[in-house]
Formats: sequence, structure tokens, C-alpha cells
Amino acid sequence: MRVIVPTVPTLPEFTPDEALRWLLSPTPLGDRDLLTYKNQAFKALDTLAPAERVKALLELVAKGPEGAAERAAGTLIHEQLGDPTVVGNTIAAQVGQWSGEGPVKEMAYKVQLAPGLLVVARSVLQYALADGRPIALKPAQSTNPEVAAMVLAEHGTAADAEVVRQAVRRQPASRTLWYAVAASGGATGPDAKLAHDIRRNTSRPDDLRIAAATAVAPTDPDAAAFVVGGIEGVLARFGDKDEEAALAMAPSFGELRKLSEELRLQYSAPTQSRFYEVFLKVGGEIQHQLLPLAALRFLHVPAAEDLTKRLLQAVDPWCHDVAAVTAALRWPDLLLVRKPPHLAEKQYARVLATLVLRHPERQAEAEKAFGGPLPADAREEASTSWVAGASTGAELVTGW
Repeated sequence: MRVIVPTVPTLPEFTPDEALRWLLSPTPLGDRDLLTYKNQAFKALDTLAPAERVKALLELVAKGPEGAAERAAGTLIHEQLGDPTVVGNTIAAQVGQWSGEGPVKEMAYKVQLAPGLLVVARSVLQYALADGRPIALKPAQSTNPEVAAMVLAEHGTAADAEVVRQAVRRQPASRTLWYAVAASGGATGPDAKLAHDIRRNTSRPDDLRIAAATAVAPTDPDAAAFVVGGIEGVLARFGDKDEEAALAMAPSFGELRKLSEELRLQYSAPTQSRFYEVFLKVGGEIQHQLLPLAALRFLHVPAAEDLTKRLLQAVDPWCHDVAAVTAALRWPDLLLVRKPPHLAEKQYARVLATLVLRHPERQAEAEKAFGGPLPADAREEASTSWVAGASTGAELVTGW
């Protein structure tokens, strides 16, 4: 019998100049080969001297095909290469046309450390508003314009806040945009009326109604009570439950438990596949029930701090994690006296690292609360986490 031995493709050996020329040119390779070649080409660029590498990556951003340009932009931002203003302006000139989300989210992670990247957020949002159509939404995740709006709300100017309000008028079905409006000072005038209309419309999703109400809560006691009631409802349902008990509240948890028992008795690939499918469904169902917690980060009423204190005491990991991140950003003193009782030590380190990133003057207090220097991995995770630069709310519920 003849044995056929599959051949292993030889990886290309690029010089840096060859790699740059290849990355700048469209290629007919299939997706798998394209990724392999692209990885090799970027590795070749990594061997350049720092200044030459930055120059090559900037050229890719400005002139390369979309995929290569996005990857180059993400590398420049993630590794904080080059002058932030030059990098930001170069990316801003192209980013609105890109479909990928990597560079925009990297920008959100790093913008507090490199304010020159704000031009990227401005470009993304202005490009989305330019065609006059509603901003497209995606289920369970934020789009580039929504991310950009939140970054501008957190770190931008008064003019940026007005652009954020324009965005929510264009797409009032986005809870992220409403939270961005709340973060940038709240809704007034016609925007406030729009928020009130959404909050009172019971046919709208509850999480959207809570987000819109958050934007007017500082000036409307009824809206504030609506948001506080939503958060207290989550605390009442989940606060005293551990993770397993919380998952059991998902409508599909019974099917998940049944599939788990079937797999324990006899393995089958179809059952295993269905198990993972239902497992993800359960996670989505729980996340949906927890979405009111997202408002805590942006709720500017006196009751918000007390709610945060209560959530910090919760057994439920989602409740105390959201509260810990919110406290790190808004009320650091809540974390600097002692570790919340149910917060894991590793999570406490990450939260304190986020606190220091947002409030660098509190570093000595954070290290004293932790009992020593914060671990390097916690500091790295904080500097590359979503909440370091901005938060869309939903991400606070699902964690880091």
C-alpha cells in the first residue's frame, strides 16, 4: 500500500524590505496562507531598529491593504511606539474606512496614557456621522463608533461631547451611546426629551430604558429612581448567590445540567457540541439579567456610591466585580481600607492597578492596602484592559 505523506509548506523568509513590499501589495493567497505569510512578514519588520520599525508600520497604516493596515495600527498603539500625535493622526486619516475593531479598541485601552490618540476616536465618530445614516449596531458588543463615543465622553472636550450627543440622536437605540452621553455631562434639551421618551416606552428593552434614564438621572428624580431600582433588582436577585447558584437562574440552565449528566454517563461528540452551545447561551442569559449593573459606572446621583458599597459586599462575582471596577474609577477610598470580602486576591490586584492608572497619586495607598507592590501582571492587565481607557457598560458586566 502506498503511503502518502503530506507536504509541509515552507514558511517564507522575508527580509524587512521584502516584508514591507509584500504587506503593501494586495495578494491572491487564500485566507490560511495569507495569515501565515502575514505573520512572517510582520516578524521580519520586528527585526528593524525601533525608528525604522515605526516608519514601516506608519507606512503600512497609510498605504497598506485594510488587514495589514489595521494590524500595523494595533501594533503601534498596543506597544506605544512612535510619537502618539503622529501615530494618532496617521491612523485617524484611515480608520473610519476600516471594518475591523482591533485598532479602535486598542486606542480605547491606551488613550489615557497617550491623549494624542483622541484624534482616532474623533475620526471614527465623524466618519460614522458623515453619511447621514443611523449608526449600525451589533448584538452584545459595541461597534467602533460606540467605542469612539465613549472614549470622547470620558477624555474629550466640550466639542467632543456635542458630537457624542449628535451620535445618540442618530442612533437612540444604542445603550452605549446613552451611557456616553451620561459620562459627558448628561442629556439636556431635545436629547433629554428623547431619553425620557425611551425610558417611558415599555416596549423598549429594559437595558436601553435604563441607559437612557441614566443620561437624565442627575436632573430627573423619576429617572434616577428607575435606574436605582434596576440595579437594586439585580442585587436582590443575585447578591447572595455564588457563581453556580447565579448560573442556575438562567432559563437554559436545566438543559445545560441535563447535557452535563449525559456526558458524564457517555461521551458523544454531538452532545459535547450541544453542551458548549447551551453553555454560551446560559452565559448570555445571565449577562442580559445583569445589564442594569452597567449603569452604576455612569450614574451621577447621590445613591450611586451607596449602591457601590452594597454591591462590593455581594457574594455574586459579577456584582462585586462591577462594583470594584466602578469604585476604582470613581470612589477609590472604598477599596483602600480593606479588600471586599468576596473579591479574589488576583482580582483585587487588578482593580487596584486600575485605580492607580486612573488615580496615580493614590499608588502608595493602593500598595499599602495590597500589602506590597502590585504584581507586574496586574499592572499590565490594567493598562491593556477596557476599563483603563473607557467602558461601554456591557463590558463591565461581562468582566475583563
